[in-house]
Amino acid sequence: NLATILNYQGKNIDAIQLLDNIDYSDSAYFMGAKFKMVKIFYEMGSYKLIPPVLDSLRIYLLRHKEINIIKRKVSLNFVKLTQHLIKLKMDKDYLSERKYVQKMKALHVSIKGEELLVNKEWLMQETSL
Repeated sequence: NLATILNYQGKNIDAIQLLDNIDYSDSAYFMGAKFKMVKIFYEMGSYKLIPPVLDSLRIYLLRHKEINIIKRKVSLNFVKLTQHLIKLKMDKDYLSERKYVQKMKALHVSIKGEELLVNKEWLMQETSL
């Protein structure tokens, strides 16, 4: 999609604006856009912008009961584990290097052990040290 191309070209702000202005009549488009927004904000180092995106995704998943239970579970697991990753990234300056590495490795193990998880490869990559 166009947002992916813009992101690849380094036009992250344009990609975010496009994703934010799409009509999300289909739940797959909505969730895909939110996943992409999280990745772009993460890539930009804009960690403080990620929690609201994750919150909107979580609320959407809980409100829309028509979403397949497995799809809901894999997406909620993404929200939960990404929240942990973002918190750890934001706390990095306040942790000793040893403590940060220890927590990142523990998160990596949690992600690796989670069978029901969308974007697992991305989360594994971002928690690899």
